[in-house]
Amino acid sequence: MALMSMGWRLILLAMVQMSSGSWSPTSEMGFQMFPVADGTVTFKTSSPTEGTQSDLRFFESDYDYIGGFTVTYYSSGLMYWVQTCMTSSTTITSASTDYTGEIIWQVIHTTTTLTLKRDGSTILTYTFTSGGCAEKWNTESYYAAIHSVYDTATNAYLAGGDWMTKQVESLQIDLSSTALQIRSNYTEGSVNTVKMYFYQSRSYNGFIQIDYGSSAITYRVSVCMSSLVELPTQPDSVGVGTVWTLSLSSTTFTLWCDVVTVLEYDYGSLECATDDWANPPDEMYFSRTTDSDYRLQPDVCDDLIVPNSLEGTYSAGKGSTVEVKCKAGYFGSTITCRKDSVWSEDAADVCTAYGK
Repeated sequence: MALMSMGWRLILLAMVQMSSGSWSPTSEMGFQMFPVADGTVTFKTSSPTEGTQSDLRFFESDYDYIGGFTVTYYSSGLMYWVQTCMTSSTTITSASTDYTGEIIWQVIHTTTTLTLKRDGSTILTYTFTSGGCAEKWNTESYYAAIHSVYDTATNAYLAGGDWMTKQVESLQIDLSSTALQIRSNYTEGSVNTVKMYFYQSRSYNGFIQIDYGSSAITYRVSVCMSSLVELPTQPDSVGVGTVWTLSLSSTTFTLWCDVVTVLEYDYGSLECATDDWANPPDEMYFSRTTDSDYRLQPDVCDDLIVPNSLEGTYSAGKGSTVEVKCKAGYFGSTITCRKDSVWSEDAADVCTAYGK
């Protein structure tokens, strides 16, 4: 599919309230993910304010999610929370509540424990219990991430020997009323990934993943599915400018590739629909998704400037067809604003010269 004439802009906000229609790079959103050495994450705070927190996420070598660890800074006590192991935060009774100035923290993950250090001194060693907690954390971590939504206290983190400044960005959404679109430049068999994490009122729903496998396009809806599965309808082709459109209701995830419906995943009868996905997500961000752009789907196609046409610029609502009258010496034509809000033709291909 050819790239259409579309507006581009870069958004650098802590939280994006994005209007439909504008495309933005996915690489500018999401986790700030970085490799960890021996399971150790080192980060800085500088006089964090009351109730702010440092929120870390750990991942396996294939980027599968392990779990999160949160430290919250209160004058009444330093609190911590280990995802899947604890139902609520707990105070570290022996920890100082003086957070003034720059403090260097370390979180060390092994297959049996999480250790928290403050300026080199151990203040917490948490041992994973049996059951789901131990099963989830009983693996080595190769990557960590500063959470783009919840981390409100971390100033910088150590990656590859250098201190990296924390930047955050997420997208506010309502996928029940407005579809999300990803325009990808991946090609078939490129073994690349489009991965999106979803939240509702800062509570984790799950992620949706699309993989360009070596032989087929696969997908996964966590936590409803434990592994990737081939799309029931495989796209005829994918490549530069392919547009994926997804919508989400309380029971169904629908995915289009350009204008073809390739998946209608009904999870209404599954436990995940009444638990993890029970509340429609209102916030999301990308992870491991490069060389792509995203937008909230508009109801119209972008203005299309057609060379050698009489009117010059054309616009239309999705699903509408426009007649283009061309200058003398050129054939006229029609163009359609497809249901994915993308023009059916490149602007340069609309008015063609006689004899061509």
